[in-house]
Amino acid sequence: MTTEPLRARVRHALLRSCLGMSLGAMLFGCAAGTPRVATDLEAQVPAELRADYNAFTQNCAKCHELDRALRAHITDVRHWDLYVAKMMKTAGSAISARESPKILRFLYWYTERKNRLGDERAKEVHVEMAEPPAVKSEPAAPAPVSAPPPAAAPSESNAVNPAPAPVNQGEGAP
Repeated sequence: MTTEPLRARVRHALLRSCLGMSLGAMLFGCAAGTPRVATDLEAQVPAELRADYNAFTQNCAKCHELDRALRAHITDVRHWDLYVAKMMKTAGSAISARESPKILRFLYWYTERKNRLGDERAKEVHVEMAEPPAVKSEPAAPAPVSAPPPAAAPSESNAVNPAPAPVNQGEGAP
Protein backbone atom coordinates (compact mmCIF):
# COMPACT_ATOMS: atom_id res chain seq x y z
CA MET A 1 0.00 0.00 0.00
CA THR A 2 1.42 3.40 -0.99
CA THR A 3 1.10 6.68 0.88
CA GLU A 4 0.08 8.68 -2.19
CA PRO A 5 -3.71 8.33 -1.68
CA LEU A 6 -3.33 9.37 1.96
CA ARG A 7 -1.34 12.48 0.98
CA ALA A 8 -3.91 13.38 -1.63
CA ARG A 9 -6.75 13.01 0.89
CA VAL A 10 -4.94 15.18 3.45
CA ARG A 11 -4.21 17.82 0.82
CA HIS A 12 -7.85 17.85 -0.31
CA ALA A 13 -9.07 18.08 3.29
CA LEU A 14 -6.77 21.05 3.94
CA LEU A 15 -7.84 22.70 0.71
CA ARG A 16 -11.54 22.23 1.57
CA SER A 17 -11.10 23.70 5.05
CA CYS A 18 -9.14 26.70 3.71
CA LEU A 19 -11.76 27.33 1.04
CA GLY A 20 -14.53 27.00 3.61
CA MET A 21 -12.92 29.52 5.93
CA SER A 22 -12.26 31.92 3.04
CA LEU A 23 -15.83 31.67 1.83
CA GLY A 24 -17.14 32.22 5.35
CA ALA A 25 -14.98 35.30 5.79
CA MET A 26 -16.18 36.68 2.44
CA LEU A 27 -19.85 36.07 3.18
CA PHE A 28 -19.94 37.20 6.78
CA GLY A 29 -17.14 39.71 6.84
CA CYS A 30 -14.70 40.25 9.62
CA ALA A 31 -16.30 40.43 13.05
CA ALA A 32 -13.64 42.79 14.41
CA GLY A 33 -12.95 46.31 13.27
CA THR A 34 -15.19 49.17 12.29
CA PRO A 35 -18.80 48.57 11.30
CA ARG A 36 -19.46 48.53 7.59
CA VAL A 37 -20.97 51.65 6.10
CA ALA A 38 -23.27 49.62 3.86
CA THR A 39 -24.72 47.71 6.82
CA ASP A 40 -25.28 50.87 8.85
CA LEU A 41 -26.81 52.64 5.87
CA GLU A 42 -29.32 49.97 4.95
CA ALA A 43 -31.87 51.04 7.58
CA GLN A 44 -31.64 54.70 6.50
CA VAL A 45 -32.45 54.20 2.82
CA PRO A 46 -35.94 55.58 2.03
CA ALA A 47 -38.55 53.08 0.87
CA GLU A 48 -38.73 54.61 -2.63
CA LEU A 49 -34.98 53.98 -3.09
CA ARG A 50 -34.90 50.44 -1.68
CA ALA A 51 -34.93 48.82 -5.16
CA ASP A 52 -32.16 51.21 -6.27
CA TYR A 53 -30.12 50.30 -3.19
CA ASN A 54 -30.59 46.61 -3.97
CA ALA A 55 -29.39 47.16 -7.55
CA PHE A 56 -26.34 48.95 -6.14
CA THR A 57 -25.53 46.17 -3.67
CA GLN A 58 -26.07 43.34 -6.15
CA ASN A 59 -24.05 44.85 -8.98
CA CYS A 60 -21.25 46.73 -7.24
CA ALA A 61 -20.42 43.98 -4.75
CA LYS A 62 -19.49 41.65 -7.61
CA CYS A 63 -16.22 43.47 -8.16
CA HIS A 64 -15.41 45.28 -4.88
CA GLU A 65 -16.57 46.01 -1.35
CA LEU A 66 -19.60 48.29 -1.16
CA ASP A 67 -17.77 50.44 1.37
CA ARG A 68 -15.26 51.35 -1.33
CA ALA A 69 -17.93 53.32 -3.19
CA LEU A 70 -19.60 54.63 -0.05
CA ARG A 71 -16.38 55.93 1.48
CA ALA A 72 -15.25 57.61 -1.75
CA HIS A 73 -14.49 61.33 -1.39
CA ILE A 74 -17.04 62.33 -4.02
CA THR A 75 -19.05 65.50 -3.51
CA ASP A 76 -20.33 66.09 -7.05
CA VAL A 77 -23.03 63.64 -8.15
CA ARG A 78 -21.99 64.03 -11.80
CA HIS A 79 -18.83 62.12 -10.97
CA TRP A 80 -20.95 59.00 -10.48
CA ASP A 81 -22.16 59.19 -14.12
CA LEU A 82 -18.57 58.80 -15.30
CA TYR A 83 -17.68 56.19 -12.70
CA VAL A 84 -20.68 53.92 -13.33
CA ALA A 85 -20.14 54.21 -17.09
CA LYS A 86 -16.54 53.12 -16.55
CA MET A 87 -17.65 50.20 -14.36
CA MET A 88 -20.14 49.09 -17.03
CA LYS A 89 -17.24 48.69 -19.48
CA THR A 90 -15.10 46.73 -17.00
CA ALA A 91 -14.69 43.05 -17.81
CA GLY A 92 -16.88 40.91 -15.57
CA SER A 93 -19.21 43.75 -14.67
CA ALA A 94 -22.86 42.89 -14.90
CA ILE A 95 -24.11 46.48 -14.78
CA SER A 96 -26.56 46.76 -17.63
CA ALA A 97 -28.02 49.84 -19.24
CA ARG A 98 -31.23 48.99 -17.38
CA GLU A 99 -29.52 48.75 -13.97
CA SER A 100 -27.36 51.84 -14.37
CA PRO A 101 -30.11 54.46 -13.68
CA LYS A 102 -31.11 52.62 -10.50
CA ILE A 103 -27.54 52.57 -9.23
CA LEU A 104 -27.07 56.23 -10.11
CA ARG A 105 -30.31 57.23 -8.37
CA PHE A 106 -29.09 55.60 -5.15
CA LEU A 107 -25.58 57.08 -5.44
CA TYR A 108 -27.02 60.57 -6.07
CA TRP A 109 -29.18 60.28 -2.95
CA TYR A 110 -26.29 58.96 -0.88
CA THR A 111 -23.85 61.68 -2.02
CA GLU A 112 -26.33 64.50 -1.46
CA ARG A 113 -27.13 63.10 1.99
CA LYS A 114 -23.44 62.79 2.84
CA ASN A 115 -22.80 66.38 1.67
CA ARG A 116 -25.75 67.68 3.71
CA LEU A 117 -24.62 65.84 6.86
CA GLY A 118 -21.07 67.08 6.35
CA ASP A 119 -22.28 70.68 5.99
CA GLU A 120 -24.34 70.38 9.19
CA ARG A 121 -21.34 68.99 11.10
CA ALA A 122 -19.11 71.75 9.74
CA LYS A 123 -21.59 74.40 10.91
CA GLU A 124 -21.71 72.84 14.38
CA VAL A 125 -17.94 72.86 14.62
CA HIS A 126 -17.80 76.43 13.31
CA VAL A 127 -20.33 77.61 15.93
CA GLU A 128 -18.43 75.82 18.70
CA MET A 129 -15.18 77.46 17.60
CA ALA A 130 -16.78 80.93 17.35
CA GLU A 131 -18.04 80.82 20.93
CA PRO A 132 -15.08 80.75 23.32
CA PRO A 133 -15.60 78.51 26.31
CA ALA A 134 -16.77 80.27 29.45
CA VAL A 135 -13.90 80.42 31.91
CA LYS A 136 -14.63 81.49 35.45
CA SER A 137 -11.81 83.63 36.74
CA GLU A 138 -11.30 86.77 38.75
CA PRO A 139 -11.74 89.89 36.69
CA ALA A 140 -8.44 91.42 35.79
CA ALA A 141 -7.50 94.59 37.64
CA PRO A 142 -7.63 97.59 35.36
CA ALA A 143 -4.25 98.76 34.17
CA PRO A 144 -3.06 101.91 35.92
CA VAL A 145 -3.59 104.97 33.83
CA SER A 146 -0.62 107.27 33.83
CA ALA A 147 -1.26 110.94 33.51
CA PRO A 148 0.42 112.72 30.64
CA PRO A 149 3.42 114.81 31.67
CA PRO A 150 2.55 118.41 32.38
CA ALA A 151 3.14 120.75 29.51
CA ALA A 152 5.86 123.28 30.16
CA ALA A 153 4.97 126.87 29.61
CA PRO A 154 6.82 128.17 26.58
CA SER A 155 9.38 130.83 27.38
CA GLU A 156 9.82 133.82 25.14
CA SER A 157 13.30 132.87 24.02
CA ASN A 158 12.41 129.25 23.13
CA ALA A 159 9.08 130.06 21.53
CA VAL A 160 10.49 131.69 18.42
CA ASN A 161 13.83 129.98 17.94
CA PRO A 162 14.09 126.67 19.72
CA ALA A 163 17.55 125.53 20.75
CA PRO A 164 19.39 123.51 18.13
CA ALA A 165 19.91 119.81 18.81
CA PRO A 166 23.39 118.92 20.05
CA VAL A 167 25.77 117.89 17.29
CA ASN A 168 28.02 114.85 17.74
CA GLN A 169 31.50 115.65 16.62
CA GLY A 170 34.49 113.41 16.73
CA GLU A 171 35.30 109.93 15.50
CA GLY A 172 31.73 108.62 15.48
CA ALA A 173 30.34 111.60 13.54
CA PRO A 174 29.30 111.01 9.95
